[in-house]
Amino acid sequence: MYDRCPNDESRETFLLPPFVQKMVDNKWFGDKTNQGFYKKVKNEAGKSEILSLDLASFEYKPKSKSKFPTLDQTKTIDSFKDRVKILFAGKDKAGEFYRDSFCSLFKYISFRIPEIADDLYQIDDAICAGFGWEIGPFKIWDILGVQEVVKMMEAKNQKPAQWVYDFLAKGNKEFYQYKGGQLCYYATDGSVKVKPGSENFILLDACREKIVWKNSGCTLLDIGDGVLNLEFHTKMNTIGGEIIQE
Repeated sequence: MYDRCPNDESRETFLLPPFVQKMVDNKWFGDKTNQGFYKKVKNEAGKSEILSLDLASFEYKPKSKSKFPTLDQTKTIDSFKDRVKILFAGKDKAGEFYRDSFCSLFKYISFRIPEIADDLYQIDDAICAGFGWEIGPFKIWDILGVQEVVKMMEAKNQKPAQWVYDFLAKGNKEFYQYKGGQLCYYATDGSVKVKPGSENFILLDACREKIVWKNSGCTLLDIGDGVLNLEFHTKMNTIGGEIIQE
C-alpha cells in the first residue's frame, strides 16, 4: 500500500514498524516456525507455557496480565452504544488507545469520500459486511458526537476532510437521522437522502419515541397503522419472566 498509494494523505501509516522486519529477518513467522509474537515452551515443571515477545529487548518473557479500569467498566454493559462511549472517555491507557485508534480511523474514512465511495453509508455497509462490525465507523462517530470528536482529532493532528467541516458549518450534528420512519444520511452535496434499500423496512430505531410500555427485558413499540411491536433485549433473546409479564 505504501508503494502503490503515493498520494494518500495517511501514506506514512502504511509503513510497518521496524520490529516486524526484524521478526521477518529472524524468520519468526508464527505457528509455522513455532515462534512469532508468542512462543510456546516447556517450563521447568514440564508444562507448556506461552511466552510473549518483549518488543524493547526482543526477548521472550512470561506473559503478564494487564488490567484497565476502562475495560472493567464495560464488562456488564451489553449495549454497544453505551460501551463505546465509556471506552472513548477512558482515562487510562485503554481509553487513550481507543481515542488514538478511532480518531485515526475517522480521519481516514473521511478522506475516502469521494475517492472510493460516493456516500458515507457505503463505507459503513462495507465495514459491517466485510469485517463483521455491529455498527459502521460513521455511525460510531455519531454516537460519540461529531463535533466533539473533531475537536479531539484536531488536538491529535488528525484533522478530517474539509467536507466534514462543511457539514458542521451548516448546523448538522449527525451523519444519520430518522425522518418519517426512514433512515437518512448526509450526502456530501449538502442534502439529506434516504438510505437506498431501507425504504420498505420498518426501523425500530425510528419508533423509539413511541414506546407504549417497557421493562428490563422487552419494549412494546407503536410502529403505526395500529400495529404494536414487542422487542426483546434480553441476553440471547431468551424469554424470561419479564417477557411474559402482564
